[in-house]
Amino acid sequence: MRLGTPIHYLSSRGGRFPKDSRTTGTPAQWQPFGLHPRASALLVIALGLLTFFLPLITVDPPVLDTTHWSAFNIVLQMYRGNLHAPACERCGVPLVRAFVALPAPVTAIYLLMLVALVPLSVPYAMNTVAAISGLGGIASLYLWRPGTAWAFEATFYGHWSRVARVHYGLLQLALLGVMAVLFLIATGGKNQPSPAS
Repeated sequence: MRLGTPIHYLSSRGGRFPKDSRTTGTPAQWQPFGLHPRASALLVIALGLLTFFLPLITVDPPVLDTTHWSAFNIVLQMYRGNLHAPACERCGVPLVRAFVALPAPVTAIYLLMLVALVPLSVPYAMNTVAAISGLGGIASLYLWRPGTAWAFEATFYGHWSRVARVHYGLLQLALLGVMAVLFLIATGGKNQPSPAS
C-alpha cells in the first residue's frame, strides 16, 4: 500500500452502501427503523452503550446492600475501592482498578462499541462495522464460559464461591442483541439488488 492512500480504499467502497442514496438517485437500500443504515447503526450503538448504565447484573447475597448492579456501578465502586480489586502490580491505582473492574470480554464488547463509532464517521465503511460487530458477537457468546462468572464473583466477593451467585444473563443477551442487530444493519444491503450503473 502506498503512502497517502485514503481510508476509503480500505473500506466497503463499491456500491453496497452509497454515501447518500438521495443524491445519487439510486433506490434506497434496506433501511431498518426507517433510517439510513449509518444512522440506524449509530442508534443501535447508543442503545448498546446505554446498557452500561442499566442494572442487568444480579448478585446473591447482596453486596454493599445492593442486589441489582449496572456495569457503571461496578466500575464506580471499584474506582472508589469498595469492591475487591484483582491482584496486579498497578491495581492500587483507582483508574487501573476501574478499567479491570469488569471481566475482560465485557470490557472488550463496550470498547468495540466505541471503536465502531469511528468507521461510522467515514463513508462506505460498513464492512468495518460488520467486522467489529462480528467480533463483539463472538465475545458476547464467550460470556457463557465459567471464567466470566468466576471473574464477576471475584469482583464482588473476592474469590470464587459455591454459595455466592452472580447472574448476568440479561447483560449477555443485551450485548449479544446489540451486536447481532448492528451486524444485520452493516450487512443488510447485501441481498438487495445493486443499483444500475
